[in-house]
Amino acid sequence: MLQVDIKCTVWVRATLSNEVTKEEVIGLVKGGDPFDTLPWADWETLVETNEFMEVNENNGQPTIEIMEKNGDTIWDNVKGDYEKH
Repeated sequence: MLQVDIKCTVWVRATLSNEVTKEEVIGLVKGGDPFDTLPWADWETLVETNEFMEVNENNGQPTIEIMEKNGDTIWDNVKGDYEKH
């Protein structure tokens, strides 16, 4: 069995209670990773915003990898074919 991993970008929405002020939220998201600073939020992945990521958008790193079930990469869209071991 082969597996194809594809790197994408997607928007994620955090819904917050009315008890939090705009100023508090701005301070929290400026303070670091929103997944860490807003762990109590109701998170929703906006699947319809999913977009394929190009290699140049990923600092030259692969955005498509084909792997064997054991996790060995056999191809990616930067290096091409991997040598067989």
